[in-house]
Parts: sequence; structure tokens; C-alpha cells
Amino acid sequence: MRLAHWILALAVPVMLVGCVNRAQQAQSKRTEKLAKDPTVLVTLATTTSGSVEDRLSVTGSIQAQQESTVGATAAGRLVAVYVRDGQAVGAGSAIAQVDNTDAAARLRQALAQESQARAALNQAMTDSKAGPNRSTAALQAAQARLAQANARLALAKKGARQEERTQAEWGVKRTKSDLDVAKSDLDRTRKLVNEGVLAGVEMERAQNSFDNAQAAYNAALQTLSQVENAVRPEELESAKEEVKAAEANVRLERANKSADATLTDQVNQARASLRSASEAVVLARKGVADTTVRSPFGGKVSGRPLQVGTVVSPGTVVCTVVGTGDMYFEAKVPSTGIDRVSVGAAVDIVLGKDGGAKYHGQVVSIDPAASGVGRVFTLRVSLGEGSGLLKSGMFAKGSILLSEREGVTLVPSQALVRDGEQAYVIVAEGGKAKRVTVQAGLVKGKFTEVKGISSGIEVVTAGQQFLVDGTPIRVETAEEKAASTTGKSSDSQGGK
Repeated sequence: MRLAHWILALAVPVMLVGCVNRAQQAQSKRTEKLAKDPTVLVTLATTTSGSVEDRLSVTGSIQAQQESTVGATAAGRLVAVYVRDGQAVGAGSAIAQVDNTDAAARLRQALAQESQARAALNQAMTDSKAGPNRSTAALQAAQARLAQANARLALAKKGARQEERTQAEWGVKRTKSDLDVAKSDLDRTRKLVNEGVLAGVEMERAQNSFDNAQAAYNAALQTLSQVENAVRPEELESAKEEVKAAEANVRLERANKSADATLTDQVNQARASLRSASEAVVLARKGVADTTVRSPFGGKVSGRPLQVGTVVSPGTVVCTVVGTGDMYFEAKVPSTGIDRVSVGAAVDIVLGKDGGAKYHGQVVSIDPAASGVGRVFTLRVSLGEGSGLLKSGMFAKGSILLSEREGVTLVPSQALVRDGEQAYVIVAEGGKAKRVTVQAGLVKGKFTEVKGISSGIEVVTAGQQFLVDGTPIRVETAEEKAASTTGKSSDSQGGK
């Protein structure tokens, strides 16, 4: 039994040494073959023609198109708050109510003053229409009485005749008619004044007209009596005085007539007073309306609003309303890249980390001034349809399309070799390697834009580190690649 164990212990190392020797032998054969054949096995790829995009990466956050701090307009104590955090509100919806007791009292006072001003205007307009008619009639009556007085004076001078008697009788009839008219006008005026339709001065005018008519009638009676009783010196003097009185009455009525122009001024003044009272009502109504705090647009309440009982002043923030419409992406761009960005540039936006929701927008505005910290400019990027589902404040990353070039030469990025600030590729030309200096540009996926080489050229993508100009090269076959891979695997296992 012990002999079997010794044999097994000796056999295991021998087997391991045999495996290592076989791997080393295979590697030695490959090395010997390479030493005898200087041809380097390479992998080739063909340059292509395509387009590349020059993009600028930015970061920022999602912001609402409409966001406003809603403040109180009137000072006072909040007696009601109608919203809470997160509640949806419509444009013009009541958010809170400030105590409006004083404002409502001022409105009632303004309405009363407006009503008084309107009544005064109606009265002034009535006076302006009726006054000229009354003054014209009074002046005409005074003129008629003057004519009668002059006629009686002339008769008195001539003495009594039959014609005079007849004229005196006519005078009595005429003045009696005037007296009746004046009496009717006096009664009507007294009624209108008592009802408040006409001013008291109209009563005085009507009374004056009646008194004059009464005097004229009495004078006519006296004249008739004088005619009947013949003319005496004292009667002649009386006729003269009657003429003087009639002339004075005419002057008075003419003065009253000239006062009609002031009636128009009274109407204009009453209109101005009504306009002033109406403006006061408008201001008072605004004062009442300002006690209700309303949302300027539809959206949702953000944060906790002020509570009932809080004393506010004009401008005190009651709550914040964030619009629920389209959102926009607010991006930050350093000053070193802002000159390459223009309004209208296309932007691809990714929310949160890579793999989040994606949106396509465009730059709609660029802040003309940089922020004081970091010299960073702010861009506003539209998001379009579907952005209303986003939340204000979300983090996002953007890629701004600065330019796009068509028909450029693209090489696999692994074919590009960099030597300090220079870059080159190895071209397969007649079975040999040729180094071609190129100018690298933008990267598109696994390809890089280059200048200095055209499309359709075969370049080395693997094995460049062993090549110099003129090195023989051969494309590695699939079998060789598999064998090489197998050899590496065996080496690794043999090492173990």
C-alpha cells in the first residue's frame, strides 16, 4: 500500500512537468517562426466617409415656464386661506382673503356720493332746459307791459277819446290775460319748487312776473278809469311812472335772461362732479377686490401657504404657485463655450443619470450676463410636448449640437496612434506598413474624424506597436487568430 502511494507521488510531478514542456515547446516554435519570418500579422479596417456632430455637454435642472410668488395687495389680517400645499388652482382662483371691512365701507360711501352727484346732474339738466323758456317768456311779458305803459302815457297826453276808451278796455283785457297766465305760471312753479324739481330762485321769478302782471292789470284798470273820468295832471304823472316801472322790469328780465348761460356751466360742473364720484367708486371697488389674493395662472401650490390670522402688508408672499404647463431645461454653460452656442441650436436632454427619460429641445434664449460665481451663462431650452409631466427642480444633462459636418473621413478609434501632440495611422500599402500623419477631430462612437487621409483606405487596427515604415504585414487569418488565442490560453493554464 505504501509502495502505491510512493509511485503516485512521483507520477504527479512528472505529469505536471510534461504539460509545461509541451506549452513551452509550442511557444518556442511560434517564436522561431516569427524570427525567421519578419512579416507582422495585423488586423485591418477600411476608412469610411460619414458625418460627425460637434456637441457641448451641459448640466442643469428642469424649471417651470410659469412660477410666481403670490403676494398680498392690501394690508390687513388674513381671515381665510383656501389652498394647501400641492393643491391645484386655476387662473384667478381665490387663494386667501384679507379682512375687507374698511374697504367695503369705503365702497358704500363712494356709491352714495355717486348717487348724489347723479341726482345733482339731473337737476342741473332740467334747469338748463326749463330756465331759458321761462326767462324768455318773462322778458316778453315785461316788454309787452312796457309797450302798454307807453301807450297809456300817450293817451293820457292826448286826452280821453272814444278810441282811448276802447284801447283802455283792450288794455284791461290784455293785462287780465297776462295776469291769468302769470297766476298759472306762479302756481305751477310753486308746485315744482315744493317737489324739489326747481330751485327756489324760480319761485321768486314767477312771483315777480305775477306781481308785475297784477300791477299791469291794476294799471290798466286805472287807465280805463282815468279815460272814463278824463285825464288829470296827477294821472299823467302816474302814467309816466308806470312807463318807468315797466322799463325797469324789462331791464330786470333782460338781466335774468343773461343768467341762462350759467345754467350750462352748472350742468358741466355737475357732470365733472359725477365723473369724480364714479372714479372714486372704481377705486373703492378695486380696494375691495385687492383684499382677495388670487392665482395669476393655473398650476399647483408649492410649499405651505400663510395661515389664517397672519397680518400681511402689500407684497407679503402668501404662497408660491408653479405652472403645470410645459417645462424648460435651464442649462449652465461656462464662458469658454458660450460663444459657440446660438439660439435655435438643437439639444438632447437626459433626465437624471444616464438611461433616464430623453427629450429633444432647442435653445430659445441665452442670458446676456454671466453669473458672478464661476462666470457661468444660463441657457433656456424648450422641451416640447410631454414636458408637463416633469417636476420643477429635476436634475438633467444636455448635449448641445454646435455644428455638423458631412462627408468627413472616419477611422476606427483603435487605429489612431498618438505620439505626443501628433497622431498617425498605419496604412497597408503593397503588403507593407506605411505611417501616415493625420489630424484627429471629433469622435463618433467607435470612430474618429481625421484629416490627411481619404475614405476607402485600409488601416491597421491591431499590431501597430510592432510596425515602422516598410515593415511587411499580413492580415491575420481567423485560424491564426484562434490559434493565437488558444496558445495564450495554454500559456495561462501551464503557468497555473
